[in-house]
Amino acid sequence: FRFRPTHVEIIEHYLYNKVHGLPLSSNDVLIECDLYGEKDSWSWRKYFKDCDESSLYFFTKLKKVTTNGSRIQRSTPYGTWKLNNDKPIYRDKAKKNQIGSMRSLTYMPHKGLKSTIGRWVMHEFRLAGSLL
Repeated sequence: FRFRPTHVEIIEHYLYNKVHGLPLSSNDVLIECDLYGEKDSWSWRKYFKDCDESSLYFFTKLKKVTTNGSRIQRSTPYGTWKLNNDKPIYRDKAKKNQIGSMRSLTYMPHKGLKSTIGRWVMHEFRLAGSLL
């Protein structure tokens, strides 16, 4: 069994339900983890070691840089996740009903740190305003 949801399924069946406190289709495939944590920000790597998957799915809370600001904190003690692009996700092929978006981020280690971590790419899914 492989968990390979489409982008629409991620938005409609998992992220929407999580944000609104509804039951998820499956609790076994999504991991709650603090990806931007101050203490053990690399704890999520152990999940890759415990399975043979090349993609894993996490729920993490975003943290704002300042209380009233809109910028999101995407750094860890070891590096920063840099934004690459933002792609809208539509429910229909006519692209009339946007339900969310997906951002691609690449991990960049802090200067001076030896990068034995490898290259990591993260896709961040967000709900569109109509679903919030």
